[in-house]
Amino acid sequence: MYSLFTMLAYTLPLVLSEMPEPVDLTHTYDEDTLHFSVYRSFNLTKVYMQGVNTFFSSNDFQTAEHLGTHMDAPYHFNPDGVRVDEILVSRFIGQAVIVDLRTKAQADPEYLVTPEDFIGWERRYGPIPKGAIIILDFGWAVKYTNPQEFFGTANINDYTTYRFPGLSVAGARWLINTGRVYGVGTDTASIDCGRSTDFPAHKVLSKTTIYNLEMVALPKEPLPPTGFQIAALPMKIREGTGAPVRILAIPNPFLQHTNMPL
Repeated sequence: MYSLFTMLAYTLPLVLSEMPEPVDLTHTYDEDTLHFSVYRSFNLTKVYMQGVNTFFSSNDFQTAEHLGTHMDAPYHFNPDGVRVDEILVSRFIGQAVIVDLRTKAQADPEYLVTPEDFIGWERRYGPIPKGAIIILDFGWAVKYTNPQEFFGTANINDYTTYRFPGLSVAGARWLINTGRVYGVGTDTASIDCGRSTDFPAHKVLSKTTIYNLEMVALPKEPLPPTGFQIAALPMKIREGTGAPVRILAIPNPFLQHTNMPL
């Protein structure tokens, strides 16, 4: 069985990157983990902490699938879609495409990403690469420690009052039509905008094998627009509609210094 880093070494092409080392794009799971009001909170119970002659510890935890940094499988909105345990592992590692939408989201907190945003990215950086993982950077991750700001409402227990930017249906269809996308991520609570209560972008994407990554913990300083890889590794839950996910931005020069065969 290949290790994760061996798999990364064989599957990630060498291109220039501005990142000197891997970047963790995952919010920590704890009692403050954010989630839509319809889900249970994360809970951790300490079971064993100290043995008689040696230290030993163990915990139990309970969590919903869709809270904190997590992955939506197509099955989340499509009864015929693949479950999280059925997604091909080769699709968990892809070419990074970071779409900088911070200025637009600052001007309009309910901004909807359009095909023109992706076309503009291609004009500047070239075609969306095959096997892309698209990350929408609204500058929202910095709000994560303030739930009212993150969800755009003082009433975080009522999801119908949420206000934050998202992906338009036209934008979702444009990504599908490229035939090059593995996953679509966002630093907000949902691929759809906060105002949405019928989640049309979710529904459109769920008709394909494209998964969603939500509440991506993007750094305050923006990542490069491309030139590195994203690894999104979900918990393997049988028949899961989604799962907690560890997301890493992997710079290619990092792989060159691991002394692994390339």
